[in-house]
Parts: sequence; structure tokens; C-alpha cells
Amino acid sequence: MKKYIILLILILMCLPVSAKDKYKSKLKKVSGDKNIQKAVKLLDNPVSDDSYFIILGDNPTKKNIKIEFKDLKKYGNKYAEFEALGWTNKGRLYIYINNKNKNENVYLLSSLISGRAINVDNELSINEEIYSWALEGATWGYYLKKMPELNKLNSNLSNRENFIYQCYSKSPQDVKYIKRLVIANSAYDNYDKTSTGYSDRDLNAKINNLYDAYAEREYVTGF
Repeated sequence: MKKYIILLILILMCLPVSAKDKYKSKLKKVSGDKNIQKAVKLLDNPVSDDSYFIILGDNPTKKNIKIEFKDLKKYGNKYAEFEALGWTNKGRLYIYINNKNKNENVYLLSSLISGRAINVDNELSINEEIYSWALEGATWGYYLKKMPELNKLNSNLSNRENFIYQCYSKSPQDVKYIKRLVIANSAYDNYDKTSTGYSDRDLNAKINNLYDAYAEREYVTGF
């Protein structure tokens, strides 16, 4: 009997690990904070799964992104009121979430993280921020449709996510309201319009793909 048990264990160990399981095994390396882990896990959905895989290693570094709560003021006064910040240090990608959001709902944190996850290099551009904000809005919209009770949340972060989602949902095909929002933001005054992977053509393709996922989810839920 003992031989059969040992044989069964060896067989199970040799079974191929699915791509999903491989990525899930990396989740704990992203953060030691349970809420951040839950927030990242929620990104494994039709709208924001690109962010999910980027965080778990599908990025130029081939390493998972580290996500932590931080006092953002230590990176400069201009970041003090940011909700989250993408950062690169010694070839490692980080997402720092403002300490003030430590007790926020995990769905709000997940939406916030979704947009920051696409910042995987040192290049900055208006087009990249447009997609980042559109993705954040679409992700929050997906969660709202899945769990309408999230509409009852009332905090600075929920106000942010609701506002971004409203801008996105008014024109998801071309995100013209998101574009206006980003262009009017003084934080991006010195950004180039385009960057690697975010030419105008790249941006249009990404927005179309995001809309396809968003629209399909709306159809399925009958929203």
C-alpha cells in the first residue's frame, strides 16, 4: 500500500503545471499584504487579465512586480497625494500604494493597481497614461456590474474610481473623455505624446481590445 501511495505522489509531481497555476504560485511573491494579494488575484478577469499577468512576471524584467503600501512623500513632495506610483529600482518593478489607502476595499485597490501595472519601463507618455486610466475605469466598471453593492462605498478612492469610470463609460470606444482628463492633468505636462508600445496606432488597438472585453461583459450581464 505504501508503495502505491509513493507512486501516486510521484505521478502527481510529474503532471504538467498549467499556466494559470504557475502564475498563481507567484502571487505571494508580489506582496506580503493579504489585501494586496486579493486585489491582484481579482485582476484575473476578462477586462484586466493583462495587468494580472504583467504583475506576475509577463513584463520585460521577467520578474513579478512588487506591490507595497508606502508614504509616497518620501519620493518627492509632488507624489504625496498620488494614490499609487509605479517605480523602477535596480531593474525591479514596483507599485507603491499611498499609505492612506491601507484600509480600502480590495476591489478599489484592484482597480487602482490595474492601471499602474502597465508602467513597465522608464518611458513616460500621454498615450500610456490614457490607456492606464481607461483600463482603471473599465476594471472598476467590470466590478460594479458584477457586484452592484460596490456603489455604496464612500471614500476618496471610491470617488476617484467612480469618476474615472464615468469618464470611460461615456465613450468607451474612443475614450475621448479619458483623453481630456489626462491632457488636462498638470502632472503629465512634460510627458511626450508617444512612447514604445504606445504610438497612436498602438493606443487605438489597445483601446479597441479593452472595449471588446468591456462590451462583451456588458452584454453578458444585460447591463
